[in-house]
Parts: sequence; structure tokens; C-alpha cells
Amino acid sequence: IFESNANSSSNGSSGSGDGAAVVETIKESVRKQAEQEQIEKEMKQKEMEHNLLDQKKRDELKAQEEADRRREEMEQEQREREALSRRAEEARRARLDAERLEQERQARADYSWMQSIPKGPDGVRTILHQQLKVSAPSDAEYRTAVRSLHTIFGQIVARPEEPKFRRIRRNHAAFVQDVGRHAGGKELLVAAGFRLDRVDGVPSFFSREPDLETDMDAWSEWFDTLKATLQILSDELSSINE
Repeated sequence: IFESNANSSSNGSSGSGDGAAVVETIKESVRKQAEQEQIEKEMKQKEMEHNLLDQKKRDELKAQEEADRRREEMEQEQREREALSRRAEEARRARLDAERLEQERQARADYSWMQSIPKGPDGVRTILHQQLKVSAPSDAEYRTAVRSLHTIFGQIVARPEEPKFRRIRRNHAAFVQDVGRHAGGKELLVAAGFRLDRVDGVPSFFSREPDLETDMDAWSEWFDTLKATLQILSDELSSINE
């Protein structure tokens, strides 16, 4: 009996120990599984953070590359604008230089041409009869030219102080049609004291009035030539109208 009870007691203790071990094993397994899950969770979290960081870096890098590209485009556009501006300025300077050279060449040619023309009343008569009268295609056109010149000089003599009567644009349509297109038309103006000049930037024939107060002799000579020219033209008109 005592042995039986002892065996029973021993078996009961053994069963309780085995159960506790199983429980501990299960607990340990659960703990390890929880730890593994925690580790995996942390790894996933770190991986997500790493991916987010990589994505952020990629986004920043992409943004930087885009900013660099845009800056390079803007710098290229600026360089192109500056190059275009330089070319435009070079072209403008070249054009101005060409215009200046042409004006200088024209001025030299005009000066030589004016120097070749006889001056004063005798020069006016010579040009009127030997050039203008000969070059006009018809008597009617010669009469028109003389009449137009007579009007020009009549206005100047009547109002010598008025600059607008003493200025004739070189390419004035009416002047060219009536006088300037004939050989001797422009020359007669120069013989009577006109000079080729640029008035307000426009090439013109201009009779410059000497200062009456400071140079009376020059003014008298200038005005006498104008009056003499007007008289020559008046006489010529009378002769061709007879």
C-alpha cells in the first residue's frame, strides 16, 4: 500500500513537471515568435524608412538635376540673348560706319562738284544758257524750270531773313520734276550761292545768310548775288515769253 501510494505520488509529480515544461516550451516559443515578429516588424520599418529616405534622396536629386537643367537653360538663353545683342550692336555699328563713310564720300564728291561750278551772276548766266537751256527736252520744260527758279529767288529776295525760302530739299519731288532733273538746274543754285548741306539731317540746297550785324560786306555781296540772279531769270522769262 505504501509503495503504491509512493508510486502514485511520484507519477503525479512527474506529470505536473512535464506539463510545466510544455507550458514553458510553449511560452518560450510564443516569446521567440513575438521577438521574431518584432524583429521582422523593425526590419520592415527600417526598410520602409530606408526606402523613404532613398526616395527622398532620389526626389531631391531629381529636383536638383531639374534645377541644374533649368539654370543651364536660362544661362544658355542669356548667352544667346547676349550674343544676339552683340551681333545687333555690331551690325548697327557697321551700318553707322557704312553710312558715315558714304556721307563722307558723298560730301567729298559734292564738294568737288560745287568747286567745279562758276559762281556769281556770270556763272548763273553761263549755266542757264549753256546747260539748262540745252538739256531741257522742250521749250515748255525749259520755261517751267526758269519759272520755278524765278519763284524760288523771288521769295528769297522778298524775305531774305526767312530760312524756309532758302532751303530746298535735294530730293524734293516738285523741285526735281521742274528743275533738278535737268542738267544745270542744281548747278544754277550753287552758282547763285547755294551749298549742299544737311539741314536737320536732310540733304538740302541751302543759301546761308551772313550775319548782317557782324559782316555787312558779306551780307551785301550775298544779297546782291540773289537779286542779280532774280533779274537774270526775269530777263530770261521775258525773252522766252515773247
